[in-house]
Amino acid sequence: MTAEVIKELYRIADEHIRGTANKNRFKVFAKHFWGNRDYVDSSYVLDWVRRFNTGEEYIYADSIRTRILVENVDGITTAKRLARKQFEAAGWNKKYVEERIDMLYK
Repeated sequence: MTAEVIKELYRIADEHIRGTANKNRFKVFAKHFWGNRDYVDSSYVLDWVRRFNTGEEYIYADSIRTRILVENVDGITTAKRLARKQFEAAGWNKKYVEERIDMLYK
């Protein structure tokens, strides 16, 4: 993990993520996802900033990012609550939401 990358990710969080709790969630996510790299793609980081700010991080997370969110950021109970809220807000069918929640977080 490079200190410079972590420092830059934390600066981005402090400047661009809304809400203290959300900033802290993003920092933990960023540290686990990008923290061991010497370089990060700033446009991809800003994609994740937008996702955290709009409450869409679970909608766009693939299995690797979902695992980081569940295991390192939110824990299973909070992850299920947030994912359900995000999927339903996006207009997903409630049955599909429940299937997706069960599939991702068992």
